[in-house]
Amino acid sequence: MYRLAGTPRPDGGIPKSVSIYDDWNDLKHERTGFDTVMLDWAERLDSAALAGELTWYSGAIKAQLCQPKWLLVTHMFNHQTHHRGQVTTLLSQMGLDVGATDIPFMPQFDAEA
Repeated sequence: MYRLAGTPRPDGGIPKSVSIYDDWNDLKHERTGFDTVMLDWAERLDSAALAGELTWYSGAIKAQLCQPKWLLVTHMFNHQTHHRGQVTTLLSQMGLDVGATDIPFMPQFDAEA
């Protein structure tokens, strides 16, 4: 988000992100707040904002990259699918029933609810 939307750059990047909040409720509060920031930004996106390319240095692969902005925005919103799958797998391996995870079967989309 800081590269695309100009939000503050996170301190420590991904390696430190798992230890920023010791308290679960603090993390949930921050997540909810930043989700609002992301949604507000996404609602203002238009074709001009998605045009062009973004060049940045990736610490993950230690290289400079340049990609179309529309592709990076698509990746940012779709990448959570990957992580939801990881969490679902771990919970299932622990013997927990995570229930329906397909969007059409989630409770908020239940036509009878």
